[in-house]
Amino acid sequence: MSRGMKLLILVLILALTGFGAWYALGHKQEEPAEEDPAQAQTETEETVSVFSVDLDTVTGFSWTCLNRSGAVTRDGENWVYVDADGNKQTADKTIMDKLTLEISDVQAKRVLENVTDMSGYGFDDPICEIHIDTTSGSHDLVFGDPAKSDSETYYFTTGDGRVCLVGGTMSSDFFYRNEDLAPKAE
Repeated sequence: MSRGMKLLILVLILALTGFGAWYALGHKQEEPAEEDPAQAQTETEETVSVFSVDLDTVTGFSWTCLNRSGAVTRDGENWVYVDADGNKQTADKTIMDKLTLEISDVQAKRVLENVTDMSGYGFDDPICEIHIDTTSGSHDLVFGDPAKSDSETYYFTTGDGRVCLVGGTMSSDFFYRNEDLAPKAE
């Protein structure tokens, strides 16, 4: 075998080895990270309901979101609030439809189970807290820090033990004070 032929075979072997290494590194399957069983994470392609309430059982709710507070109670088919003068007023139907829709079913894409340390999620100084009274008890919904993706916020329901990532607009949807609930003149 001539010297040129040996050199050609060596170059082909080196080229195949280089290509094999490039392919193996570029298409390496990542091993899943080991999960802490005490904080198992569930992520779905679709959202899942993490809190829901039958609106017919809601007797009232109050909120503090982004330093704005409000409270309403049910009066038959209407929602009422107390104005600055201490008088009961009927709340704007459009606003109340929006707020009741928000509390009726909270959806999440990601859920962390059995979380014991809530401090890393902003719950020590939440951006929004909603207290809901129903005919069978009460519920507290707490919204912490925004997640790294600006479209989601950390959320939990008191006593639930789960931290969820929910759509980040809920706290801004509750950016009302009682005086903002007055029906708009048409």
